[in-house]
Amino acid sequence: MEEVPFGYGDIYLTDTSYQNILYTRTYATIKRDKNRPSIIVWSLGNENPVTELTKNTAVYAKKLDETRPLCFAGFRGEQIIPACIDIYAPHYPSPSRLEEIAQTVKIPIIVTEYAHSLGLDFDMMQNLWEIMYNKKNVAGGAVWDFADQGLLTKSKVPVDKTKPTSHVWLDKFNYYDADAIKGTDGIVYANRVPQPDYFQVKNVYAPVRVNLESCNVVPGRQSITIPVENRYDFTNLSSIKAVYGVYHNNSLLEEQNFSLNVAPRSTGSISLNIDLPEKLDQGYYFLKLNFYDKYGTHIKEEVVQLEHAGLTTSWINEFNNETNILDKSETDKDLIIKNGNSIFNFDKTKGEIGFSLVSNNYSIITQGMFLRTGRKSTLSSWLCVENKKENADYIWPSYLKDPEVLSKDVSAYNDSIKITEKLRFKRTGMENQLVEGEITYSLYKDGWVNVEYD
Repeated sequence: MEEVPFGYGDIYLTDTSYQNILYTRTYATIKRDKNRPSIIVWSLGNENPVTELTKNTAVYAKKLDETRPLCFAGFRGEQIIPACIDIYAPHYPSPSRLEEIAQTVKIPIIVTEYAHSLGLDFDMMQNLWEIMYNKKNVAGGAVWDFADQGLLTKSKVPVDKTKPTSHVWLDKFNYYDADAIKGTDGIVYANRVPQPDYFQVKNVYAPVRVNLESCNVVPGRQSITIPVENRYDFTNLSSIKAVYGVYHNNSLLEEQNFSLNVAPRSTGSISLNIDLPEKLDQGYYFLKLNFYDKYGTHIKEEVVQLEHAGLTTSWINEFNNETNILDKSETDKDLIIKNGNSIFNFDKTKGEIGFSLVSNNYSIITQGMFLRTGRKSTLSSWLCVENKKENADYIWPSYLKDPEVLSKDVSAYNDSIKITEKLRFKRTGMENQLVEGEITYSLYKDGWVNVEYD
C-alpha cells in the first residue's frame, strides 16, 4: 500500500486553494510508481479527515489508475462511507469496535494500523487477529511497525557501555539513531534484532494451532488425541516437521517426531503414543509440541498439560507430617499458620505472604503478593517518558508492592483456614493513582493453597 503524502495538512483540507496541490502530489506518486507490481492499493493521506478536497482527490486518482483500489488509511469512522473509496481502513480499533465494523461495513476492510509497539494495543492483538481471520470481509491488518527506523550514524567518541542509550550500536563508533521515540515503533530494532513484541506477533500469526489446553492421562503407555488447526491457505501440514516431547517438571521423558495430514484451512487430529511412568507422582506432566516449516524455520510451540486422577494432593505433602493439622497463631505483626512442616507467614501490616518448608530450611515464597500492572518497559516506552515527563502518567511500573491493608478476616473451617485481605496498592510518587482489591487465601489440610483475587 503506497501513501500519497498529505503530511500534517489537516488544517488545509477544507481550503479549496490547496486542491491542486493534492492533485499534484497524487499525480506524481501514481505516475512514478504505477508500474511497480508490489503496489496493490493507493492510500490517500494518512489519518486525515475526510473532506470534499480529499474525496475530489480520490476521484482524480481513479482516473489516473483504474486498476487499483483506493482507501483513506485511518478512516475516522464517519457515518457515511464515501463512494470514492474501495477499502475501509480503520486504525487501532478495539475488538468490539472491529466486530461492529465487520458487521456493518459492506466494502472490504483492512486494518491498516494496529498493535502499535509503543504499547497502545499489543494486549489486544490476539483478539483482533481472531476477528480478522474469521470475518470474510476483513482482509487482515498491518502491525505498526516492523522495524525501528534509524539513520546510520558515526560517533566521534566510543560508546559508553555503562550508560543507557536510545541508539542501536553496531560497534563502538557506528550506531542507528532513531531520534528518540520518533523512530522506535518497531517489533525489531533498527539492526533487526527482535524485541519482545516480535515473538508475540509470531505466536499470534502462526498458521498451526493446537486447540487443547489439557487432557487426561493414565500411567503407562497410551494413545492421546490432539486437535490441530491448519491455517495455511495452500499447504498441507504433511509438508512440515513436527516434534513432541513428554516432560515431568523440567525433565524430558521422551521425544519423537510425528507426522501430520491436515488440509489447508481445516481442522484435523493427531494420535500420539506416549509413555508415562507406571507410577505418576505429584509433579507436573505436560506435552510440548514444536512445528517447523520445510526450511527448518520454527513456526510455533504449544504446551498441553497432562492431568491424571492421582493428582489430588500437592507435592508439598511430601514434606508434611501425617497428621495434617492446621495450627494458627498470631502476634501483633504476623499471622502464622502451620501445616506439618510447612509454615505460612502473613505480614498483617504489609499484606505479604511468606511460605517455607521448615524441615529443609527452604523458603518458597519470600514476599508477596505484588500487583502486576504490565510488562517491563520497552525502549520506546521509557523514551516516551524521557521525551515528555507527563507521559509517565500512563506508563506504569511493571508491578506495585507494599500495599496498604484495609481489612483482614480469618475464618477457620474443618478442612481449611481462609484469610481474606482488602488491599490498596498506591503508585509510588502518584498517590492519586491506585488499585484496590481483595485477595483470599484458602489453606487446606492436604497441602493445597488456593489464591483468588478481584
